[in-house]
Amino acid sequence: MEKISIKVGPPVEGNDFFGREGELRKAWENYILKGTSLKLSAPRRVGKSSFSKKLLEKAEKNGWKTLYLDLSATTTESEFVRDFKEKWQKEKWWENIKSKTGDAILNLFDSIKELEVAGNKVSINTSVWRSDSYGKIRKLIERG
Repeated sequence: MEKISIKVGPPVEGNDFFGREGELRKAWENYILKGTSLKLSAPRRVGKSSFSKKLLEKAEKNGWKTLYLDLSATTTESEFVRDFKEKWQKEKWWENIKSKTGDAILNLFDSIKELEVAGNKVSINTSVWRSDSYGKIRKLIERG
Protein backbone atom coordinates (compact mmCIF):
# COMPACT_ATOMS: atom_id res chain seq x y z
CA MET A 1 0.00 0.00 0.00
CA GLU A 2 1.28 3.45 -0.95
CA LYS A 3 1.97 5.74 1.96
CA ILE A 4 -0.15 8.91 1.91
CA SER A 5 1.65 12.08 2.87
CA ILE A 6 -0.17 15.07 4.25
CA LYS A 7 1.57 18.35 3.40
CA VAL A 8 1.09 21.66 5.13
CA GLY A 9 2.45 24.52 3.11
CA PRO A 10 1.96 25.64 -0.47
CA PRO A 11 -0.95 24.29 -2.55
CA VAL A 12 -0.63 20.61 -3.40
CA GLU A 13 -0.59 19.49 -7.02
CA GLY A 14 -0.33 16.33 -9.09
CA ASN A 15 -0.40 13.07 -7.12
CA ASP A 16 -0.24 14.96 -3.83
CA PHE A 17 -3.81 16.13 -4.45
CA PHE A 18 -6.29 13.35 -3.75
CA GLY A 19 -9.98 12.96 -3.00
CA ARG A 20 -12.68 15.52 -3.68
CA GLU A 21 -13.60 13.89 -7.00
CA GLY A 22 -17.29 14.53 -6.36
CA GLU A 23 -16.74 18.18 -5.53
CA LEU A 24 -14.50 18.63 -8.59
CA ARG A 25 -17.10 17.00 -10.87
CA LYS A 26 -19.90 19.14 -9.41
CA ALA A 27 -17.88 22.36 -9.74
CA TRP A 28 -16.88 21.50 -13.32
CA GLU A 29 -20.29 20.35 -14.58
CA ASN A 30 -22.63 22.60 -12.59
CA TYR A 31 -20.64 25.82 -12.68
CA ILE A 32 -17.58 26.02 -14.93
CA LEU A 33 -19.09 24.40 -18.04
CA LYS A 34 -22.22 26.53 -17.66
CA GLY A 35 -20.18 29.74 -17.49
CA THR A 36 -21.31 30.40 -13.94
CA SER A 37 -19.01 31.94 -11.36
CA LEU A 38 -17.75 29.67 -8.62
CA LYS A 39 -16.83 31.18 -5.26
CA LEU A 40 -14.75 29.08 -2.91
CA SER A 41 -15.26 30.29 0.62
CA ALA A 42 -13.64 28.45 3.50
CA PRO A 43 -11.21 29.02 6.36
CA ARG A 44 -7.48 29.22 5.66
CA ARG A 45 -5.51 26.03 5.00
CA VAL A 46 -8.38 23.81 3.86
CA GLY A 47 -7.35 23.51 0.19
CA LYS A 48 -9.09 26.25 -1.80
CA SER A 49 -5.97 26.98 -3.87
CA SER A 50 -5.26 23.27 -4.40
CA PHE A 51 -8.87 22.73 -5.50
CA SER A 52 -8.67 25.71 -7.87
CA LYS A 53 -5.44 24.44 -9.41
CA LYS A 54 -7.02 21.02 -9.95
CA LEU A 55 -9.92 22.69 -11.79
CA LEU A 56 -7.42 24.59 -13.94
CA GLU A 57 -5.66 21.31 -14.72
CA LYS A 58 -8.98 19.83 -15.84
CA ALA A 59 -9.70 22.90 -17.97
CA GLU A 60 -6.29 22.66 -19.66
CA LYS A 61 -6.88 18.97 -20.41
CA ASN A 62 -10.11 20.05 -22.10
CA GLY A 63 -8.32 22.57 -24.31
CA TRP A 64 -9.03 25.71 -22.29
CA LYS A 65 -6.51 28.52 -21.94
CA THR A 66 -6.01 29.07 -18.23
CA LEU A 67 -4.33 31.55 -15.95
CA TYR A 68 -3.62 31.18 -12.23
CA LEU A 69 -3.03 34.44 -10.42
CA ASP A 70 -2.25 34.55 -6.71
CA LEU A 71 -3.70 37.80 -5.38
CA SER A 72 -2.82 37.28 -1.72
CA ALA A 73 -0.27 40.14 -1.75
CA THR A 74 -2.29 42.41 -4.06
CA THR A 75 -3.78 45.38 -2.26
CA THR A 76 -4.93 47.78 -4.99
CA GLU A 77 -6.75 47.65 -8.29
CA SER A 78 -3.74 49.03 -10.16
CA GLU A 79 -1.55 46.25 -8.68
CA PHE A 80 -4.12 43.73 -9.88
CA VAL A 81 -4.03 45.08 -13.44
CA ARG A 82 -0.21 45.12 -13.42
CA ASP A 83 0.07 41.58 -12.00
CA PHE A 84 -2.61 40.24 -14.35
CA LYS A 85 -0.87 41.71 -17.40
CA GLU A 86 2.57 40.41 -16.34
CA LYS A 87 1.28 36.91 -15.59
CA TRP A 88 -0.74 36.76 -18.81
CA GLN A 89 2.30 37.61 -20.91
CA LYS A 90 4.23 34.67 -19.40
CA GLU A 91 1.66 32.08 -20.47
CA LYS A 92 2.56 29.75 -23.38
CA TRP A 93 -0.63 30.53 -25.28
CA TRP A 94 -0.09 34.29 -25.09
CA GLU A 95 2.33 34.49 -28.06
CA ASN A 96 -0.22 32.86 -30.36
CA ILE A 97 -2.93 35.30 -29.28
CA LYS A 98 -0.59 38.29 -29.46
CA SER A 99 0.45 37.41 -33.02
CA LYS A 100 -3.21 37.40 -34.07
CA THR A 101 -4.31 40.51 -32.22
CA GLY A 102 -1.28 42.72 -32.51
CA ASP A 103 -0.98 44.59 -29.25
CA ALA A 104 -4.70 45.30 -28.92
CA ILE A 105 -5.11 43.55 -25.57
CA LEU A 106 -1.96 45.09 -24.11
CA ASN A 107 -3.04 48.53 -25.27
CA LEU A 108 -6.39 47.96 -23.59
CA PHE A 109 -4.70 47.18 -20.27
CA ASP A 110 -2.27 50.07 -20.70
CA SER A 111 -5.23 52.41 -21.19
CA ILE A 112 -6.14 51.99 -17.53
CA LYS A 113 -4.73 55.04 -15.79
CA GLU A 114 -3.69 55.33 -12.19
CA LEU A 115 -6.52 55.16 -9.71
CA GLU A 116 -7.96 58.41 -8.51
CA VAL A 117 -9.06 58.24 -4.90
CA ALA A 118 -11.73 60.74 -3.87
CA GLY A 119 -12.92 60.18 -0.35
CA ASN A 120 -13.93 56.53 -0.13
CA LYS A 121 -14.67 56.25 -3.83
CA VAL A 122 -12.16 54.79 -6.26
CA SER A 123 -12.53 55.37 -9.97
CA ILE A 124 -10.51 54.13 -12.92
CA ASN A 125 -10.02 56.22 -16.02
CA THR A 126 -11.46 53.92 -18.66
CA SER A 127 -11.33 56.19 -21.68
CA VAL A 128 -10.58 53.30 -24.06
CA TRP A 129 -12.80 50.75 -22.34
CA ARG A 130 -16.34 50.27 -23.59
CA SER A 131 -19.09 47.97 -22.38
CA ASP A 132 -18.26 45.46 -25.11
CA SER A 133 -14.51 45.22 -24.25
CA TYR A 134 -14.98 41.97 -22.32
CA GLY A 135 -16.67 40.33 -25.30
CA LYS A 136 -13.93 41.49 -27.65
CA ILE A 137 -11.19 40.14 -25.38
CA ARG A 138 -13.01 36.83 -25.03
CA LYS A 139 -13.33 36.48 -28.82
CA LEU A 140 -9.63 37.24 -29.29
CA ILE A 141 -8.64 34.61 -26.75
CA GLU A 142 -11.00 31.98 -28.16
CA ARG A 143 -9.58 32.50 -31.64
CA GLY A 144 -6.00 32.24 -30.34
